[in-house]
Amino acid sequence: MSGILTAVQIVVLGEVSVVFNPMEAVFLRGCFLLIFVFGISWKDGERYDWRDLLANILFGIFETCGVSLVVIAVGLISVSDVSAITFNKPIPVTILAWIFLGETFDWIDGTLSVINAVGLVLIAKTTVDSAEDQDLLSSLLGVICSLCGLLALSLLYIAARVLAHRQNEDPCLLMFLVGCVDTTISSLFLSMTSSWLQPKVLDELFMCILLGGVSLATIYTCTRALKTENAMFVSTAITLSIPTTYFYEIAFKGRIVNGATVVGVCLTMISTFFLYLKTAVFSD
Repeated sequence: MSGILTAVQIVVLGEVSVVFNPMEAVFLRGCFLLIFVFGISWKDGERYDWRDLLANILFGIFETCGVSLVVIAVGLISVSDVSAITFNKPIPVTILAWIFLGETFDWIDGTLSVINAVGLVLIAKTTVDSAEDQDLLSSLLGVICSLCGLLALSLLYIAARVLAHRQNEDPCLLMFLVGCVDTTISSLFLSMTSSWLQPKVLDELFMCILLGGVSLATIYTCTRALKTENAMFVSTAITLSIPTTYFYEIAFKGRIVNGATVVGVCLTMISTFFLYLKTAVFSD
């Protein structure tokens, strides 16, 4: 469910960013997430210390940065290419967990990381190569934003893993903090650039409401899943958004996918699948 909703969210973000400023899409999303202040378990607050607070705040910052970069990227390159790069999280998460948390990283992880990196390079290269000369810079910037978004969203899972290890995660608190960071950063940017827009027709208002509803469902299912399942399972499940967004663009946008892109996507997903088998299945 998290994977499918993630795909729906990035598609809706792409449609909204066409009508509004990309950061306004982030602001709208954040406003809806503030409602989860009513679900926070305040009675458990006394067991939190500064490390829990820091991990919760970092979760919100990384989530906002990641989504903001994704929103910018979908305005520059196709939604499916953005999802193929940005939601390819399991192997980057494994590498970051090894660096920051001291988790194991053996030769199998290294081999799968190389395969995954080759897939990412193929996707990024074909995205830039397929652009027209006048759109070359935009495509390159879109790829860079997607890669930076991948890093931010992977760091988000490190923060989530820290909270899970300490058994102090509260899904509603996480969502509320994401909403706070979303609205704060986006409103500052929109105010400084004087780029606020308002929905002028019913369709635009509907897109705003749809974005809020999908965002609520996506982040709620993701944080609940992180509470009941391991981070590897959740991040692997979210990679289902990649073929879903490609299907959307092929079926509804008439996109013809480059063969090298297909190979790149297959390499990233196969390496992710084998990493999941190694970590969550065979390790048991």
